Amino acid sequence: MASSKQIAANKSNAKKSTGPKTEAGKSCSSMNAMTHGLTAKTVLILGESGDSFEALRAALEEEYQPLGAVKAELLGHLLALLWRLRRGPLFEAAIIAARFADVAVRDESDDVGRIELGDALIHDASDNDALGKLTQREVRLTREVEKTLKMLRELHEETAAAASPAASEPRQPAA
Repeated sequence: MASSKQIAANKSNAKKSTGPKTEAGKSCSSMNAMTHGLTAKTVLILGESGDSFEALRAALEEEYQPLGAVKAELLGHLLALLWRLRRGPLFEAAIIAARFADVAVRDESDDVGRIELGDALIHDASDNDALGKLTQREVRLTREVEKTLKMLRELHEETAAAASPAASEPRQPAA
């Protein structure tokens, strides 16, 4: 529990803090808490291409042609999930590169790359297992993509069945 003196000092210091002034500074500081982009609240993170994201959006909209708010929301959810899944290989390579830098090169033999890579993976698994956590997150995202696709397909089938002329005509009893 903070003392009244600490609380007063904190309030005094907070008044001195003005935060970023420019739009670039504000944009940068909005990413301060980002540890990775797999659960980002904003879909695009620093360094990602807005054009590629929009191309994926256009392709999904062309394929699924969402009519109605629910389908549009599901498509937006699918878009975000697929975009996050695309980050997986990049993040995996970054984790391995970072861990690879933590291990010492043993010698100049042909197996040197495999040995150091193995050491890097062992080091990661024994430290904070970033690769294992990334894999778990990718599995969860993949399951969520599958569920969202299933819901989109079911809604599409319902809409198609309701729009077909056979659905609106009364059935004739068999003679």
